[in-house]
Amino acid sequence: MKILPFVLSLSVVVSCASDDADKTDAEPPVSTDDLVDADGDGVLESLDCDDADPTVFPGAPERCNDVDDDCDGTVDEDPADGTAYYYDGDADGYGIGATELIACAAPEGFAAVAGDCNDANAAVHPDAPEDDCTDPVDYNCDGSVGYADADGDGSPACEDCNDANEAIHPGQDEVCNDGIDDDCDGAADGPGSVGETTWYADADGDLHGDPAAPLAACDQPAGHVGNATDCNDESAAANPSGVEVCDGLDNDCNGEVDGDGAIGGVTLYRDADGDGVGVDTDSTFACDALDGYASVAGDCDDGSDAIFPGAAEVCDGVDNNCSGVADDGLATETYYADPDDDGYGLTLVAVESCSAIEGYATTGGDCDESDATVNPGALEVCDGLDNNCSGVADDGLPTETY
Repeated sequence: MKILPFVLSLSVVVSCASDDADKTDAEPPVSTDDLVDADGDGVLESLDCDDADPTVFPGAPERCNDVDDDCDGTVDEDPADGTAYYYDGDADGYGIGATELIACAAPEGFAAVAGDCNDANAAVHPDAPEDDCTDPVDYNCDGSVGYADADGDGSPACEDCNDANEAIHPGQDEVCNDGIDDDCDGAADGPGSVGETTWYADADGDLHGDPAAPLAACDQPAGHVGNATDCNDESAAANPSGVEVCDGLDNDCNGEVDGDGAIGGVTLYRDADGDGVGVDTDSTFACDALDGYASVAGDCDDGSDAIFPGAAEVCDGVDNNCSGVADDGLATETYYADPDDDGYGLTLVAVESCSAIEGYATTGGDCDESDATVNPGALEVCDGLDNNCSGVADDGLPTETY
């Protein structure tokens, strides 16, 4: 409020002395010093803080001049020519219009520009950029934003591929076989969809999948099957339905390469003596020849390479050909026990042999094996003995009566 200068109106009355002139209670005359107003601003010097400046007096408008224009003891407060400043709590250079302060210079915490719609966020003010369609904040305080979410699914319209359906938005679970791009990744029923099946690569086309190559998908991809049973996806001849053959593969996926019974394989028998015939009690199945094994069994002595089925039988008292009989098929002769070694044996003690036997003779008929001089070839002598085993002592000798 502007205070008008105080104007003093003074009337001076001159009169002759009267009978009352001697009264003791008469007022003293006014001093002319108390009525001075040197600067003519209408305020007496005694009340004016600067009676040399007509713009300075009590009630004068305060101005931005570093002078106490209104003589209240304060300089430049609430100046008439001051600037309006607004409280700027976030120090972004923009204040809130509801809090105004007139001052010659901006006080701390105030700004010369109003219009801030959020004085607690320095990023929000009338000149702030607002170019993010995913942010619902009104940064430039114009009352509008670039953000929209018509279906209220929490995804901004600029990123939502269908802002009219709250079930379709980024981050939504993709669902198999609905033909909809539920998660807005550009592909309907894409990887990671709810309801996917695990498929397995079938590179060799044998309808058995590789357990090391799974693929989750809503529908069966080309070159994939729904099982993981193949043990070798590089060969159609190797799978659980395959037949084991001698080819260096585990054709039936049982964990064995060219295992027992493989087509083209044989049973081999241990042949320690290397005579080409193995023993029946030690065998193995193989697709290829093995050192120390033979394809034929029946050896009755695997410690000798001279004894095996088919070997030549020799007269040595051994079953060379494994027929079960020693010296089988060889020509034999009868030998008679000849303890006295006179070349004649006892007829009743005879054996058949393909070779001479020590203590035996090829001729029998000896009648006394305790005396080498008595045998069928001995000369009969007159001694009262049957020297030639004819059955008669002194047989054929001349006799005389004595």
